[in-house]
Amino acid sequence: MGHDHQRSWPISFLDADVNTKKNQSQNSRLKIFRPNRQFRRSYDRVFRRDPRAANLFLLLAEVADERGQVETDPAELARLMAARFEDPTSYNLGDER
Repeated sequence: MGHDHQRSWPISFLDADVNTKKNQSQNSRLKIFRPNRQFRRSYDRVFRRDPRAANLFLLLAEVADERGQVETDPAELARLMAARFEDPTSYNLGDER
C-alpha cells in the first residue's frame, strides 16, 4: 500500500485486553460504526441479491473515514474481509435473519 501511517481500525477489530495507555489515546479517536435505518435497508436489499457484496458494503462503511473515503487496494480488502467475517455469506448486521 505504501503509506507510512498506521491504520486506525474500528473498535470492533481491537482486542479488549490490548487497552494499554498507548492504545487508549488511539481508541478515544476511533468512531464506532452504527448503521442507521437507511443503511440497514440498503444492506438488506443488497444482501438478498448478493450476500458477499452486502458484507463488502458493510466492511467499507466500517473502515471509511468521516468523509466516507476508503484508501485501500483489492488485496487489502480481501484480507480485511477474511479477518472481519467468519462466513462472508452470512447476515452480519446483528439482527438474525
